[in-house]
Amino acid sequence: ERPSPNELVFEMIGVDVSFANALRRIMISDVPTVAIEHVYMWNNSSIVHDEVLAHRLGLVPLDADPRFFEDFMGEDDDPSDLNTVVFRLSVSCCDSEW
Repeated sequence: ERPSPNELVFEMIGVDVSFANALRRIMISDVPTVAIEHVYMWNNSSIVHDEVLAHRLGLVPLDADPRFFEDFMGEDDDPSDLNTVVFRLSVSCCDSEW
């Protein structure tokens, strides 16, 4: 039974767990994704270090179709409007209890 045209469901019976996990990792690695790569911070006054916060932001999945973006040709290529998404986060804590 197929839930939708973009999903596939199958069962593996009698297969070693390590083989199933290896197969899962291979399938996940072939799925194109969009993630945060560079984080620039100004005036971070929180107790979380910049590097830890940047790493955690990179783990957030972005719901964007990677087919709409052009690929970088190499490491020396500059970001452009065709291959970049820009987010701005402005947060402040005004609670005096913390």
